[in-house]
Amino acid sequence: MAVLFFPQLLAICVLVAPIGYVMAETPAMPGAPAMPGAPSDVPSDRCEVRQAAWFAVAAYNAAASQENYAYKLTAIVSSQTQVVAGLNYILTTELGLTWCMKAQAMDPETCPLQVNGKRLLCRFVVYTIPWEGKALLTEKTCIDVPPSPRCFRRSLKEGTR
Repeated sequence: MAVLFFPQLLAICVLVAPIGYVMAETPAMPGAPAMPGAPSDVPSDRCEVRQAAWFAVAAYNAAASQENYAYKLTAIVSSQTQVVAGLNYILTTELGLTWCMKAQAMDPETCPLQVNGKRLLCRFVVYTIPWEGKALLTEKTCIDVPPSPRCFRRSLKEGTR
């Protein structure tokens, strides 16, 4: 009996395994429910997303930046949330160097940007426990953003390429 059952079971496994592989490799359809615990896109203009971004920039200015001047948030490029033991805000942001010294007790958001100042593209992960009012910057990765082509073209002399 077991000998007859084994070939049937093997045939079913051979037929079903590729279907499972294809389903695992196929991205979810737009609008389909996300996997539990997976990051999901959220609008960047949400109040809590902007608060997480401001928190990340303040933490970056306080500990990570080697500049004497403070950076300020110029754009939130993308934002996601991820439910963990709390809530992760996964943010891609653009920062600009301001004229405010980090040693000053000013809010960098009110400081003017340096016209040709350094620009950064940063990925921040802010871990929050909202019911305890806690937040922690758990990941920070920033790269320099080259000047935009429009700015570059202005710096070229007339008649050159």
